[in-house]
Amino acid sequence: MRRFLTLFCLGLLAFAGMAHAAVDEIPEGEENPYVISPVTVKLKNPDPVKARETALNQAVEEGFTRMLRALTAQSAWNRFDEVRNHVSYNDALEKFNILEEKTGREYELTLELTFNRDLMRKALQDLGIPFSEVGAGPVLVLPLMDDSDKGLMLWQEENPWRDALYNAANTKAGLVRFILPIGDPKEMMMLTAEMAAFGAGDMINEVAHGYAADEVVVPRLRVTERMGRRVLDVEATWYGKKAIDPVVLELPYPEDMTLAAAVNMAAEKLIFSLEDAWRDIYLLTFDQPGSMMLSYKVKTLPELLQMQERITSVPIVQKVWLRSVNRTDAMFQVDYFGETSRFATLALEKGLNIFNTGEEWQVALQSDMPKAEAPAEATTLTIPQVTETPIFP
Repeated sequence: MRRFLTLFCLGLLAFAGMAHAAVDEIPEGEENPYVISPVTVKLKNPDPVKARETALNQAVEEGFTRMLRALTAQSAWNRFDEVRNHVSYNDALEKFNILEEKTGREYELTLELTFNRDLMRKALQDLGIPFSEVGAGPVLVLPLMDDSDKGLMLWQEENPWRDALYNAANTKAGLVRFILPIGDPKEMMMLTAEMAAFGAGDMINEVAHGYAADEVVVPRLRVTERMGRRVLDVEATWYGKKAIDPVVLELPYPEDMTLAAAVNMAAEKLIFSLEDAWRDIYLLTFDQPGSMMLSYKVKTLPELLQMQERITSVPIVQKVWLRSVNRTDAMFQVDYFGETSRFATLALEKGLNIFNTGEEWQVALQSDMPKAEAPAEATTLTIPQVTETPIFP
């Protein structure tokens, strides 16, 4: 028995040095914002010797910008030159795959670009630029438009808001995978434009289930007049599992602008703003680092490693260290960014409960928590905050 305990503990300790390895990988099943694809470059009358090199350089520059737009909020986009000065394209690019290449009078190159995650994370952290890596998808978009002549439009083919959102979702989105509904007879009967306008959440979510979408957004577009000038009003309401604030935009619609141009402009700005709303949930901010010790009741080595992976998969976690371990207990040090209440709340999304026994903070799987003992205020935990530099080994 003593030999078994010794081997068990030695086995646990052998993995202690790997306790933070999982944080360097994008969790399985989530979109990787460091992989940009496809990126297509076209060159007219190219130099046949330098065509590929020229196209590759242009593609990397475009892909780099698309990656930064996916990671950061619009408020940080004016700082992209700082990032470019801090890290070169050559260093940032980890690898590329040629998806398609066409030669002739017009050269065309389509690539998949993979950028170095560790390098980009460090650059953004050094510059103090908040970012988020957690994407979403599919997110269903129900394009609701108030037309002065035709009234409310949702499923109609002549709905210009639908076409504009479809194009923006496929060309401007980076962090979230937005999809537009097909609009089959069943969906039309299930959800009318009037029902969508009045917020029939049950029916809206029912339509989303057909697309395996946990989140839905209903953006309503109207042309109004305010203080003697014409404007576009957009109010986008979210439905689904997460509580996300509505996105409200007021955009100029000058007399010399066509409706098509105005709607396309609104769709592009809305897609960026919707991604900002999603990104805010998981944003990594560097002005409030935290560090805490979490105790875990050990059952088996595989379960210990699985717990380690779950903790590291919480989006705002920076590092997880296995500080001590014995036959029944393990102690993790968790370093993270942002407020501690967000850490506890986001841990719940990974199936974890963080609670206080009166002597220490513990972490356990939600499935292992007796219902009577589960903390009622799990989403509003008050956890001691370390505002100084996190503890590193």
